[in-house]
Amino acid sequence: MKTSFISLFLLFACAFQASAEPGASLVVATFNVNCGNLHLDQIRDAIKASKADVVFLQETTIESERYLKSELKSLYPNFCSTGYERRFAEDRLAFLSKLPLREIVFSPPSGGYFGCYSANCEVGKTTVKLINVHLAPFVIPPQPGILGLLKAMNDAEGRHAVEIESISRMLDGGQPTIVAGDFNSLSTSVAPSRLRKIGLIDSFAATHPDADNHPTWQGPVAAMNLQLRLDYIFQSSHFRCDRSEIVKQGGSDHFLVTSEFKILEPAGAISGSPPIHGETNQTSSANGLDR
Repeated sequence: MKTSFISLFLLFACAFQASAEPGASLVVATFNVNCGNLHLDQIRDAIKASKADVVFLQETTIESERYLKSELKSLYPNFCSTGYERRFAEDRLAFLSKLPLREIVFSPPSGGYFGCYSANCEVGKTTVKLINVHLAPFVIPPQPGILGLLKAMNDAEGRHAVEIESISRMLDGGQPTIVAGDFNSLSTSVAPSRLRKIGLIDSFAATHPDADNHPTWQGPVAAMNLQLRLDYIFQSSHFRCDRSEIVKQGGSDHFLVTSEFKILEPAGAISGSPPIHGETNQTSSANGLDR
């Protein structure tokens, strides 16, 4: 009888422990590494410091991809990269992942210059959609003056409006989703505003009330040295963000941004988002360099 009571107690304890376990966790990072970057060892070290499960990279080159794939293969055995017709030095995108990636798709530019890169991964028993974005940059004319700067900003906003609508059509409200990358946008601009409107959450802002006081990019513009928050990790409401940080190293003009998520049960949903529309066209190998 005593043995039976102990057995029942242990079974109850195990059942309680299993039900009390938090959801599966996922750490992601986004990093525009700057296609002209000569400090690839600093890029490597920043990625290591992030401790991310999946890293979204923008502005990679064939050379930086080879280096990072070789240097980080023990941490990130899954690597994929792509670009669009080599029209621009900045147009390449890549994923580094500890988790296997599948359904890897490159979406050509719609209104912008670079397109976006998406994949699925399994976190526990949950399929998570990853969308790596690099929205159109501001094209600043020489000696622009105030009117020139305003025109450049307005032109970029027009492109971003088209780009973000295309990205929004890729979202499935029932699927946990991360949209991350270099938005070339202030938090109040059209692209971040559109994602918030359809129910996505700016993970850094969710954990930092003064988020816009933490720049992710710095550089000279029209004789001014600007520091702006341009890089974002947006999450669907299927996640809770427990931590989000900016890693201020890496030799790029951008800083790496990282967020740690827990998958919530029951899952939330992206409000008003249509199912995936299948408008993407090009796939890439998960373990090779796409040329």
